[in-house]
Amino acid sequence: MMSIVSLQPEQEVSIRELMEITRQLNREGQLLDERRYSDWLTLLTEDIHYWAPLRFMRQQDGFSDDWDIEKELSQEGELHMSNTNYVDLQVRVARLNSGRAHTENPPWFTQRLITNIDARKTATEGEYEVTSKFLLNRFKGGFVKGREQTIVGSREDIWTRIGGALRLRSRRIIYNTDNYRWGSYVLM
Repeated sequence: MMSIVSLQPEQEVSIRELMEITRQLNREGQLLDERRYSDWLTLLTEDIHYWAPLRFMRQQDGFSDDWDIEKELSQEGELHMSNTNYVDLQVRVARLNSGRAHTENPPWFTQRLITNIDARKTATEGEYEVTSKFLLNRFKGGFVKGREQTIVGSREDIWTRIGGALRLRSRRIIYNTDNYRWGSYVLM
């Protein structure tokens, strides 16, 4: 997990860079809330790794346990809530756009709040490690009663500059809620 607390001077981003990154995250959220999934795909690199590990509740292992969040998350080779690439995301978007994704028909009304955005430069020119928190509220009406869900968590991203524009290369989503209660996986 990226730590902004331990920034080296060469990793610091300017206010202008942080504002550009913040605007890009806000734009991304708006595209998803407006169900403009094909436009959202244009923000991604073709080598994207987009994943959400499962999170497990665990007991503290004595007084010396550091309660590291990484211990609560599924690891490489274990089951994840999502572990996708660009082709998988294209297929998901095509299905959403087709109207045949039964869990999304009728579609959810969504609102995303993206906050606590911070960034630092990586060793690669034009590339940034970005952390953020999110709160997603979604509502779906029904014949008898509607359903409302609030999904909360954090994201660890790699954004890279390609042709002058920022593109998402990697995203790890860490949910702060029980992963199992949603009827469908949500693009964050």
